[in-house]
Amino acid sequence: AIEPRWKSRVERACQARAQETCEAMKREYETKIQQLNKQLESYRVQMTTIEHQRTEYEENMKKAFMRGVCALNLEAMGMFREPVSGMV
Repeated sequence: AIEPRWKSRVERACQARAQETCEAMKREYETKIQQLNKQLESYRVQMTTIEHQRTEYEENMKKAFMRGVCALNLEAMGMFREPVSGMV
């Protein structure tokens, strides 16, 4: 009669302990998931910022190259208009 009660008591204690362990692990992993989600969102914001900066840099480079091309064209046109000394 003592053995079945003892066995039942031990089973309940083990089950309670296992339940506590599972709950603790669940809370720990939920906290880790929240931290990782925050970190992921931070990285997404950084990526968006970097992509915006890259686009702005590319636009500035394109404008600079176009200014250079225009300056070369104006210089070339100026050379064709001016008579070169000694050739006239």
